[in-house]
Amino acid sequence: MTPRLVELDVASIASQLRELACSQDTTWSFGSYVNPETGLMHFGEELEAVQKEAGVDLNDVLRMCKTGKITKGETDVEPPQYRMEGITTDGVHIGLGVSFNAKEKWIELVTVFVVGR
Repeated sequence: MTPRLVELDVASIASQLRELACSQDTTWSFGSYVNPETGLMHFGEELEAVQKEAGVDLNDVLRMCKTGKITKGETDVEPPQYRMEGITTDGVHIGLGVSFNAKEKWIELVTVFVVGR
């Protein structure tokens, strides 16, 4: 089954994510996903690769959760996953895959990549 990408109530979702990302009560975790070409990918491995490729580190990723733009969402998976994009302080255009639950106060970082490479 192909994931259903939907038009989002972006302002509401982004607002919830930004508020959660700024809260000291939020639990953060690293997730994983299955890449059709390479198999199981863990966030930590991807972050390491992006750090070598473009100098992007965890601080850039955390900042992106507070300021990035949500561009897509998969809402037929549980929990829903969202794609965010933004520019790091060093000018690198990155994308993130995130899941979150505002009521339970958690954010899971699923994937990170340099956009356009």
